[in-house]
Amino acid sequence: MIIQIEKNNLKISEKYQCLCLARSNSFRNGCPNYGNKKGCPPRNLFNEDYNLNEPLYLISTDLELTEHTNRIRSAHPDWTEKAVYNSRYWQATARKLHEIEIQQFLKQHVGYVIERSPEGSGIDVDGLCKQIGIVLEWPPRTLSRTVSIGAILK
Repeated sequence: MIIQIEKNNLKISEKYQCLCLARSNSFRNGCPNYGNKKGCPPRNLFNEDYNLNEPLYLISTDLELTEHTNRIRSAHPDWTEKAVYNSRYWQATARKLHEIEIQQFLKQHVGYVIERSPEGSGIDVDGLCKQIGIVLEWPPRTLSRTVSIGAILK
């Protein structure tokens, strides 16, 4: 799904980049990619790298998880719910589908680049999606949505 978004709908702040440092059950010191992976903070904010006076597009790709989790449950009935929903078993498929949608977008929008880590560039992705009527499940249980932003560099 490709939706044109208004720059006024973007909330951009370093505080959204800092969410990566939040402790969780999986990462007691925050995300290990922070400061180590391209696209991850600390880095420039979205408005420092992209031209907000050009049209912006949200690219959202859905992956239904029910089929994946049912298949895993059948194959491994003794697994815990945490194991059944582990993203390692469906994330590659979600990324592949998103990449197909990105390539279709780029064919139609010459000069655009893709911000594949909008959170890393300081965008409140959850808030943006809510404003345009897209619900994100966290953690994903029935539907995974992969989100990127199409924009023009400054």
